Amino acid sequence: MKTFVVICLVAAVFALDTNKFAVLLQAGTRGNDAVESVYNLLRDLKTENVNVQAAADKKNNTDEEIFSQVIGDLTNVASLNKQQWEALGAVRTDVEAQVKDGYQWLAWAEARLAEIVRRNNQLQDQRCWANGLFVRSLADHADAIGVVQLLQQDVAGFLTNNAGVELVEKAQTIADKLSAYSHLFQQDAIQKFQSLAEVKREGTTGEQVLQILQDLQVELESTLATLQEQEIHAAFALAKYVSDTNAEVAWLTSEQERRTGLVEKLETQLPAVLAQQAKALKLWKDSLNAVAGATADLEEKREFYASETARRAEENAIIDVVIQLFKDQVRSLASQTSLGRK
Repeated sequence: MKTFVVICLVAAVFALDTNKFAVLLQAGTRGNDAVESVYNLLRDLKTENVNVQAAADKKNNTDEEIFSQVIGDLTNVASLNKQQWEALGAVRTDVEAQVKDGYQWLAWAEARLAEIVRRNNQLQDQRCWANGLFVRSLADHADAIGVVQLLQQDVAGFLTNNAGVELVEKAQTIADKLSAYSHLFQQDAIQKFQSLAEVKREGTTGEQVLQILQDLQVELESTLATLQEQEIHAAFALAKYVSDTNAEVAWLTSEQERRTGLVEKLETQLPAVLAQQAKALKLWKDSLNAVAGATADLEEKREFYASETARRAEENAIIDVVIQLFKDQVRSLASQTSLGRK
């Protein structure tokens, strides 16, 4: 602006006082000094602009280097802050997933314990019912064996006193007595006695009756042994199930306590993780704003540098034009002065 004002003043003085300037030229040395002073002033103005531009160029290069370093550092900080925020986000996601998994497992464990209780109660009821059947079956078989043994003694005594007598009627009587235990025998056992009673033929001897009774006793004793063996196996199976169930209940209870404590601990940590993540997010945004601010400052300096460079270039161009006009005018006036002297 200063340069432009000086140029305007020089041009104005030169335009308004041409006659006075011509007089100065006629004065010789003083005129030459005046012309030289104007030349020097204009050249000094341009030199000053050139020097200022050189300083501005140097400052611009320095600003570019400094801001490039600053923006790079701030960008690295922003990148690290983003990584920290993302890492805390992963921690938060992991903690929330562990809490969710923990509650799901606790719900499953509670349902499993309830199922074990339900099955134990069911098995207890079934076992009571099965024990009742077993005791009743033992009693029935014991009674039946006792009856069969008594009948064998009866038949043996009858045969001793009535040797060679057919036992058709006796067979029917035996069949009637054993009918109360028919559910314990094979289906054809009672029918054998009935057949002996119904068929009126020779050969229905005491030996046949005794043989059938002995077969019945063997069958009853075999069935009784099978029942007892089955009961023993059932008792062992139940004992193993109870042992396994008790071990599972103990483990579930212990694991419930451990996982409940873990979930509670994770839930306590979660607010702290959320707070750290929020803080990291703020730091990341602040660092992004810092990068944006430094970039904006650099852009502002670039714009100012460009505008000042353009302004000085324009001033220098004007100075060159003024110098040229001044030279032309001086030559013209010098010519006129020379002619006037002649």
